[in-house]
Amino acid sequence: YLPPDANTLLSVADHVLRSRDHVNVIVAGKQPTFDWLTLDEARAHCARGAGAWEWAGTEDGGREPDVVLACA
Repeated sequence: YLPPDANTLLSVADHVLRSRDHVNVIVAGKQPTFDWLTLDEARAHCARGAGAWEWAGTEDGGREPDVVLACA
C-alpha cells in the first residue's frame, strides 16, 4: 500500500491490521503529511482500490486513464 495522505494511511492501517493470512506492505514516510482527503473520503477511496482525484489531475472527463501512478 502507498497511501497518499494521513487519513488514507489510517484507513490502510485499519485494513491491514484486521486482515489474516496475507503479507501486507505499507510504504509511508516519517514526516508529517497533508490531509488531502477526509477520513470518510479516504475509506471510500481505499474501498474502490484506485481512483482519480478531479482536483489533483488533468484527466479528460469521458476517457479512461492509461496509467495511474500516485504518491505524496
